[in-house]
Amino acid sequence: MFMIEGRGYILKCLPGLDDNSEPPFWAFIAFGENSFEIGMGVDFKLKDASGKVLQLNANAHAFFPINSNKSWYLHVGTKENPNTAIVFKDLINLNASSYLMMASQGIEFGASVSFQLQKNFFGIKVKLYAFISIGAKISFEKPQFGGYLHFGGGIQVNVWRVLYISAELNCYLSGEAVKPFIIFAKLEFRGRIRVLKFLKISFNIKLQLKWEKDNEIDRAIITPLINSSSNSADIQYLKEKSAQ
Repeated sequence: MFMIEGRGYILKCLPGLDDNSEPPFWAFIAFGENSFEIGMGVDFKLKDASGKVLQLNANAHAFFPINSNKSWYLHVGTKENPNTAIVFKDLINLNASSYLMMASQGIEFGASVSFQLQKNFFGIKVKLYAFISIGAKISFEKPQFGGYLHFGGGIQVNVWRVLYISAELNCYLSGEAVKPFIIFAKLEFRGRIRVLKFLKISFNIKLQLKWEKDNEIDRAIITPLINSSSNSADIQYLKEKSAQ
């Protein structure tokens, strides 16, 4: 294998001989006997006098075999380790994450954004938060795809511990086709009001919808690519197993 790897800075002076810190940007290229591989990433932190401004952690990785068209992949983040960013952590705490995974078998991606703001005005505490998350998956081996959307938010107000008001909204929508074919939607709204310890009012509203046009799962065996020189008896056996 032959490999080249590098690291670097952007908008910063060149490191000295006694500088042992790791540069935030990196990349590599590798050539193997039967494959080609490339990757890059960043682990960057930006601060000012008031605190943290930006934290960015992202990576991309691709693998391409030379003698096969079935085992290649391209990952811009993964579901287990997505690319992440945190903006103004001490102010609004804006968080974002995403991933994109592509391969010969299919595509999967997801992304989410959330923020949280807390303020205190003359003893009146206010908390505001919101989020949105989306995702989808497509399978090429069998005609199957699905996705989801989840969003919501809430607010909390505490007035000198005399009056407390809170409200929260959650919305969820998902769907999948072809087998199974299911659509699901849910909405939930909750609220609460408290005056001292004498008056308490709370409510919870839920709406849910589920449509199952076809809940059968396609469990048919996927027949692999068979070389023309394969034995005909083996081919017949695979066809019979797929039909069962």
